[in-house]
Amino acid sequence: MFEEFSSGYYLGRLYVEPYAGDHAVLDSDFHRYVTDELYLDASDADATGERTGADDADTTAVDGDLDVASTPADEYRLPLVMKLGNTHFRVRGEGAVPADTLAVPREWLEDEPRRDERSRVLLAKREHAERLFDLGAV
Repeated sequence: MFEEFSSGYYLGRLYVEPYAGDHAVLDSDFHRYVTDELYLDASDADATGERTGADDADTTAVDGDLDVASTPADEYRLPLVMKLGNTHFRVRGEGAVPADTLAVPREWLEDEPRRDERSRVLLAKREHAERLFDLGAV
């Protein structure tokens, strides 16, 4: 999991693998768990403690420049924002990703990671992610 690292980031260790897609992905369940634990706050939950959802559609809406999933199970204000090296990027959930693995487009990797070794990955804290979005950095 992720632990406190600095005022703007959590530190995690994940396997990093090249991915044929054009965005970074984590396992959907792990993505949901991390978002629930580290990005949602009281304003994102209704009185029962459940995440609020506007509708049952499986679509993606755009709120300003932020991608906002609009399914009842996956409504988040901000996408996860991670950093590898000097690059910040949004991370989506996807079902075909192995556990404890961050899959990123091959061109984002400076060196080919070792499959048996976890890499240090920074996860921007919610407030820092909001600043990065405001600055247009992700």
